Amino acid sequence: MRRILASLIVTTGVFASLLSTPSAEAGASWRTYNQSYTVTRDFYSKDLKRCFHIVMSGTMRFQQMYYWRGKYKLSDYRNPRLVSPRLEVFTKSSCARGAKLVRSKGADLTQAWYDTGCRVTPTIGAGVPWTLYADLSLSCERRKIASRTTTPRNAKGQTGYFQSNSGAPPVMWKKLVTFKRICVKASAIVTVYTKNGSDTKDLTDVTICGSIQVE
Repeated sequence: MRRILASLIVTTGVFASLLSTPSAEAGASWRTYNQSYTVTRDFYSKDLKRCFHIVMSGTMRFQQMYYWRGKYKLSDYRNPRLVSPRLEVFTKSSCARGAKLVRSKGADLTQAWYDTGCRVTPTIGAGVPWTLYADLSLSCERRKIASRTTTPRNAKGQTGYFQSNSGAPPVMWKKLVTFKRICVKASAIVTVYTKNGSDTKDLTDVTICGSIQVE
């Protein structure tokens, strides 16, 4: 009996959580897996006297197929997609563990996704909140990236703001095929507003990779 081991690699962040659930693809040897991810980053703003606790989370879904080449067992991966990618920020008095939450007036939240080699433009459903654009700073001038920006506000102030995409179709890379593992990259821009001003933190080069090992 073979044992399936699932691994999720997050190259930027403090914490990664993993959940893998395989399901057979009808009429093919490809199998579909879901792997959850969580990336966190803290940034202290001296101007606002607040710590930004930034969290990116969601599910990466992909397909995998095993095959033999001579005596070697190899694997291919294809069709990664992001399901319910979420971006949130909490404001705290400091970045120390256990620091108290403090109120802020609002936030601008942007997350952008692209494949690691900038080879394939992502596919998004018509009418969903994602947009496609080229960003030279990400070296994807030949391909577009998927991005979404939201600007939640609360005049009375609150301790956290989030961008949820639970009701939107996933962001997909339909023609992306790799071996060993499959990866996509993300960047996020978080701006927090207080009564007296604002400050911004960029979260760049977050890489989410999925892979399955069969023993």
